[in-house]
Amino acid sequence: PDMDTMLKSSYYLTNDGENNITILPFGVQTIDGNATYILSPGSVVYVYVSTLDNWTVYASAITKTQDDAIRFTSMATSAGFGSSVVRTNLLLVKKRNVVAGEYSTIKAAVDSITDASSTNRYVISVAPGVYEEEEITLPAYVDIVGTSLSSTIIQPDTATHNVINMGNTTELSFITIQNCGVGYIGINCENVGNYAQLHKVAVKDCDTAVKCVASALDCYVYLEHVDIMGVFKYGLEQETANGYNLYVNCESLFTFPTADVSLDSNIYVHGALNRLKFMSGAVNGAGQEYGVRITGACVISIYAVKIRGCEVGVYFEDGANVKLTGVEFAADSTAILCGSPGSPPNLTSSGTLFED
Repeated sequence: PDMDTMLKSSYYLTNDGENNITILPFGVQTIDGNATYILSPGSVVYVYVSTLDNWTVYASAITKTQDDAIRFTSMATSAGFGSSVVRTNLLLVKKRNVVAGEYSTIKAAVDSITDASSTNRYVISVAPGVYEEEEITLPAYVDIVGTSLSSTIIQPDTATHNVINMGNTTELSFITIQNCGVGYIGINCENVGNYAQLHKVAVKDCDTAVKCVASALDCYVYLEHVDIMGVFKYGLEQETANGYNLYVNCESLFTFPTADVSLDSNIYVHGALNRLKFMSGAVNGAGQEYGVRITGACVISIYAVKIRGCEVGVYFEDGANVKLTGVEFAADSTAILCGSPGSPPNLTSSGTLFED
């Protein structure tokens, strides 16, 4: 791309083993300083080109070496500022035509990683297909990236375990998770520390779709464009214990439950020091459950969300602090219900709309 385009985004470079270089939009991690990096076949380097005040960082000098690697030299126009570059390992998972160095299961790819770190990240790229997997536990600094929600699907090989347990500084994106059994979790974000992130993920027919827990350290979880659907007991569940803080940020979260005897809450937040910020999206009820259920001294902020068709739209008790801004309730048997157990809760509401 031209420099004007590169200044607006971030890119990664790959060597496909046939001396071809690819430059595509992607995420970014940073290390500072001018340097030369060698891309062996199959490796990945992230490149971020940006401006800050009166200096500009440029990426330059991409050449082929005798060992069929790609040499990438970075430089800056001002002393003290280098291009933001980190080397990342790419593992490929696919259902057919698997060759040496690739994997046929996500579990095998994850288990092969022994040296992931903040300066040696891994991205597991998963081709289209339905993958029946043993329980997957992501090490820190490992991401899983599918092809799309409709084409890359992960489900457990039996109904007696979670599908994916996220780790510290991990991401799951462009994937559908489905079919975990009663008492188990589709995506488990327990004691993830710095962050776990879900981006463009769908969870279908999992007893608990997404669960976030902070019981051993303070934790941060980010949900972006997440759909929760089908039969479930809890859509998003948040739990704290032992005096640790949990911060969950949801942007564009949508729930579509199927009526079922197990259905309890689309969103269930419980435990002190629990914080949820829910911005844009919709809770579409099945007529029998809580839309958002809050117990304990939690701090909950909901902005520009529609809650419809629930038995109770928002329920809160026991010291909960709830702020509703631009929230629309429609066709709920009870829109807002304040329970009596425990310490008095607090509700602040602005621009709230009640229909039907």
